[in-house]
Amino acid sequence: MNNSEHTIGVNSPEVKGTFAGHALPGAIFFTLGFWWYIKILLMYIYKKQTRTCYIRYKAFFQRAEILEGIISLCIILTGVIVLQIKAVKEDQWLRFLRFHHLTIYLFFGLWAVTNILCFSTRSIPVSLTKLMLANAFLVTAVAKTWEIKNNAEDINQNVSLKLVWHVQETNTIDSSIF
Repeated sequence: MNNSEHTIGVNSPEVKGTFAGHALPGAIFFTLGFWWYIKILLMYIYKKQTRTCYIRYKAFFQRAEILEGIISLCIILTGVIVLQIKAVKEDQWLRFLRFHHLTIYLFFGLWAVTNILCFSTRSIPVSLTKLMLANAFLVTAVAKTWEIKNNAEDINQNVSLKLVWHVQETNTIDSSIF
């Protein structure tokens, strides 16, 4: 026998994560989370110092939001370019995974463009950035849920399920606060 009864007809290679698909978005999320923490801390300090709303510093925070959108868009475009140049010879499964990561980059890119437009013009409501960010996190959660269903490793499924749960919880909290 050729030991074919143990393979059950699946002879596809094991797909490992790519730098552009996993490490780069992780760095983006870590950097944005750290920046949001610093920004909220600065808003709190300015509000406590003035004992009123931070109207004097509103221009500073608007410029910071525009800069945040520009930097995020540059990082996201870098991720898309790296993802496109990564490998020329890919099988169907790897191309589909690349499409999965491109979808996540697309929605975060839309959030970055919305962030730039909302804080540079007065005609677009600022709450649209929160909606686009919630949509980007929702797409990430749905994409991770799809990735969990197609992954066979139990530990990776457990970690990914916790990530999806936290992303969906963040969307719930974000929509209830704002």
